[in-house]
Amino acid sequence: MGPFFHGGQRIQRGRGIGGLFRIASKLFKPLASLTVKAVKSPAGKQIVNAVKNQAIGSSINVARDLASGKSVKESLKDEFENVKENTKRKVLTLGADYLKDNNSAAPPKRGKKHFSSSRKKLKLKRKRDIFD
Repeated sequence: MGPFFHGGQRIQRGRGIGGLFRIASKLFKPLASLTVKAVKSPAGKQIVNAVKNQAIGSSINVARDLASGKSVKESLKDEFENVKENTKRKVLTLGADYLKDNNSAAPPKRGKKHFSSSRKKLKLKRKRDIFD
């Protein structure tokens, strides 16, 4: 046996867990870029701020309930109902504002496209038959 000894065949034939991670990254990369675009939009920023404010208010309400002697289960159940109602109300107001803003804007006007005469001549030349 010398320095160039290669022992047997490779045991691992697949791509292993790295292949799974590669597939997952290919699947979720477009979703992640779409999410980033949505969050950076003005409507997305409003939604993120609304969720943030709701989380702060909910944590304060739960802490207040726990300090007054309610059980954790009851407090979370009541707060969940409050969050559902507030979310419905907030979504309706954000949706109405979005529709109002988008309907007020006039659609952009499109002018006629003017082609030069040389372009028209090229189109005529292309329409020739091969036997002409």
